[in-house]
Amino acid sequence: MIDTGIGEVQVNTFLSALDIHPVSKSLLKRHERDAGLAIERLAKESCQKSIQLERQLTIASERSNFPTVNSSNVDQSAGSKFDELSHNDTEEMRDWPTDWSGMVPLKASYDAGWQKRGTGHCYNSLTGHGSLIGYYSGLVLAYATRTKKCTMCEKGHEPSDHDCRLNFDRSAKAMEPDMAVSRCV
Repeated sequence: MIDTGIGEVQVNTFLSALDIHPVSKSLLKRHERDAGLAIERLAKESCQKSIQLERQLTIASERSNFPTVNSSNVDQSAGSKFDELSHNDTEEMRDWPTDWSGMVPLKASYDAGWQKRGTGHCYNSLTGHGSLIGYYSGLVLAYATRTKKCTMCEKGHEPSDHDCRLNFDRSAKAMEPDMAVSRCV
């Protein structure tokens, strides 16, 4: 349901075609919240692995003119690339110039979008999303969302009573740079 963007009616239509009793909206919402938390946890773990891979690819590239790995020339899974590079000589990688904290500067691209299309004159979306993509791996290194409205808070609930996602109070156009700074710093 989360990935396909369908709602209660479409789910129940599908279930009735399979001769399964329909389910209530509250049951679907409860399971959607549970699944959403698990999906978020996996996404964060995936980003951490992607960052480690991007770091290793950056070091390898700068040391030996390693070719860029992107979606057009990848024939292995990201996990395989990660495993392969994690067995490299770590002593050699320690010699890579880093700053005082041991950080390796990574190259990446960033883009953001909104759930409601801007016309060039009017940007009034209530939510936005952005992602940072690794230069060498082509994998998502970080992501962010901005939300200007919370239905539960509008109904008088305290943010601590629910999983409140309200985190932005400026214009929709300001979401993109705000997310970019939060992902790159």
